[in-house]
Amino acid sequence: MPQIDFRVEHWDEFWPDAAGLVQEEFDEHAVELGLRNPPVPDTAILSAIEQQRRLILTTARVNGAIGAYLAWIVDVDLESKGHTVYRQGPFYSSKRFTKYSLGVRLLRKSLELIRHNSLEAVEIELHHPPVGRGAKLRGVFTALGAIEVAVHYRLRVSRKD
Repeated sequence: MPQIDFRVEHWDEFWPDAAGLVQEEFDEHAVELGLRNPPVPDTAILSAIEQQRRLILTTARVNGAIGAYLAWIVDVDLESKGHTVYRQGPFYSSKRFTKYSLGVRLLRKSLELIRHNSLEAVEIELHHPPVGRGAKLRGVFTALGAIEVAVHYRLRVSRKD
C-alpha cells in the first residue's frame, strides 16, 4: 500500500514539482474546453499572493509524488462587507491514482482545514468543468451540501488595433 500524505504546501515546495501534473491537467482538458494558454504560472505573483496568506495550496502526495492538488484563493466578499470567500482555483487529480480517490479526499481534507482555521463562517466557491472526469464533481459538491448559485463562463477578449 502506498504512503498517501495530504499537505498544505508553500509555492516553492509545490512548483516546479507539480509542473508535470499541471501539464497533464492541461492536456486532458485542452481540446474539450478549448484551452489555449499553456500552463506557465506567474511564479512571482503566486509567491506574493502566498506571502499575503491569500493562496493556499493543498496536495495529495503518493510516495512523495504529487498525485492531486487543490488551490484556494482567500478573498473578500464583494457584496457583503466583512465576509471571507475561499475561491477554488486549480483542482486536479492524476488518472494514475484514480483508485485512491485522491481528488475527493483532498477536497474533504481542504474543507476540514478551512473549517478548522476559520474563526467565523466563510463562503466556499466551487466549480467543475462541464465535461470529462471533473463533471462528476457536481454530485460530490451537492453531497457536501453545496448549492448551485451560478454557472461560470469563459470569454476570450482581444484588443482590436
